[in-house]
Amino acid sequence: MASGVKFLWVRGDTYEYTVYITRGGAPLDITGYRLVYKAVGATTITKDTAAGTITILPGTDGICTFSITSAETAAQTANKSPAMTHEMKCKSPLGVVKRVFEGTVSVDESLIGSL
Repeated sequence: MASGVKFLWVRGDTYEYTVYITRGGAPLDITGYRLVYKAVGATTITKDTAAGTITILPGTDGICTFSITSAETAAQTANKSPAMTHEMKCKSPLGVVKRVFEGTVSVDESLIGSL
């Protein structure tokens, strides 16, 4: 489990994340796992394999991806200090739940308006 994972978002920007899940330094086989990511700030952002908003790549490699949309970042309050907390958890097919990471998200205002 990684603690203190820090993201920096600019309001209105889009972000793509790739997460490598390991156990003892080796990739964890996440085939059949449920993964959930949640960020709590001005609004709550939730991503979930059950909803199709987190994608597991080859499960044996322990890799998943998810994105944060421009609408989701635009809905947050700009605050250069951590404005949000976030975490990802996984649940194995046997029902074992583990935290993958936790940390904070800082949100900045863009100097350039919409493109």
